[in-house]
Amino acid sequence: DSAIVLSHDATGALLAGTMGEPGVMILSGTGSVCVSMGPGGELVRAGGWGPVVGDEGSGYWIGKEAMRRAIRAADGRGPATALTGRLLEAVGVKHILDVYGPVTRGDFDRPWIARLAPLVAHTAAAGDAVADEIMNEAAYELALHVRSVIERSPWFAGADEVPAVAAGGVFGLGEDWYRRMKEVLAREAPQARLTVWVKEPVVVAAYLAFKELYG
Repeated sequence: DSAIVLSHDATGALLAGTMGEPGVMILSGTGSVCVSMGPGGELVRAGGWGPVVGDEGSGYWIGKEAMRRAIRAADGRGPATALTGRLLEAVGVKHILDVYGPVTRGDFDRPWIARLAPLVAHTAAAGDAVADEIMNEAAYELALHVRSVIERSPWFAGADEVPAVAAGGVFGLGEDWYRRMKEVLAREAPQARLTVWVKEPVVVAAYLAFKELYG
């Protein structure tokens, strides 16, 4: 006999990083979500509520914030930023306000906007204060996800250390991003310890299959 088992991709990323051991998974790609799994398969989740009301700290959120703050600068409602010139080049327009039309029409979809995250990270590393603030806020939002999940997971009660598995493209932004995340986690979720970045969650499909067959 054969069986089909459906599992949330966030759960897959968690198990791919822990291979069944206790831990939390923080994903930041196009969207964002954090989960943990108890010994009986119980799930605790924070985030993952989509781009309209959630996905804070995701690649999409970072890209959207970059455009929003460049437009605020053009309006005189915010400080000037090097993001403006870099966004003009990325979008292929002459004025930052011309970004509004293509984005509103859907010419640039969520994955495209999420792919602006490296541009923001590089601009932050070059010393731009606005881009730096965006990246710090993204790290803070993700750390809040982790703290929420740890606090609501009874299997972590009294634990001095909780492994935190990373997943999603934002965690491919390099050492500067990891430095930010570690600093914010140390402040907001001190139990959490970043362990691995799961690049290929598909490995957990084999793990789940063996677990289903053999327990």
